[in-house]
Amino acid sequence: MTYNAYETSNSDGRPVALYTFQYGNSYWRYCTADEDQTVAGELYVALAITDEGVTQGGSDQNDLQIVTQSNHPVALLFRNSQPNGKIWLSVRRWHLGDPDDETPLLWSGTVVNATLIDKATVQMACRSLGGSYDRQGLRLAWGRMCPHVLYGIGCNNNGSNDKEDHAYSHEIATLDGISFTVLSYVAPAEGSFTGGFIEWVREDGSMNRRGIESQNGNNFQVLGSTDGLEVGTAVTLYPGCPRNTTACKLFNNLPNYGGFPHLPGKSPFDGSPVF
Repeated sequence: MTYNAYETSNSDGRPVALYTFQYGNSYWRYCTADEDQTVAGELYVALAITDEGVTQGGSDQNDLQIVTQSNHPVALLFRNSQPNGKIWLSVRRWHLGDPDDETPLLWSGTVVNATLIDKATVQMACRSLGGSYDRQGLRLAWGRMCPHVLYGIGCNNNGSNDKEDHAYSHEIATLDGISFTVLSYVAPAEGSFTGGFIEWVREDGSMNRRGIESQNGNNFQVLGSTDGLEVGTAVTLYPGCPRNTTACKLFNNLPNYGGFPHLPGKSPFDGSPVF
């Protein structure tokens, strides 16, 4: 039977929802069947998981609410701080016994939040793919400070300021929940990591990242928490940038400076005939 035949049948259809979560290199697959199911070569673990149903409308932000057990690995990613990357979710529909393993896509998007309902249950809020698109407004304006994203387009024209050229490898010595210290501290200048970030490899092989709020010697305070870090963890530190010409010179990247440091202090549009 075809998928449409199962869907229109009065008795042969046995629909099962298939949920696939992806975070970095990690995948979690679950189904609403009573037992684990292998569909198209992928194992879907039977789990008490449900959603409110997929809605269709003119909005590109039709959210989906998923309720499942509180120890769900995706929900645990939100336990102490927001994940630094997107958690993708796809929901498909399959019929038990379908030899063709047809699994049309019903919904796709990202998991944006997890709220504990009680000790055993958690609700995950998901945003549709259309509502997950990154949309940046017009950032480039006439100003003294540089508007470019550090190590991004504009700042890193033709590889002139690649972040790997400014990477510093260290090892965590101590941490207290909001800050950490490193061994054998080496830095280009005091305070140069303020506004920068750190990266390290998680146990599942995915990359994690935290922003550095402030630096004092070999002590670094991070945005959020030090969850996921342990004493001895190998981390890579990247300097920050206060978006002025002095910092741009330290990066040897002044030709790509996006600001206008000699911008007049008087506006040509203030009504004065003399500018």
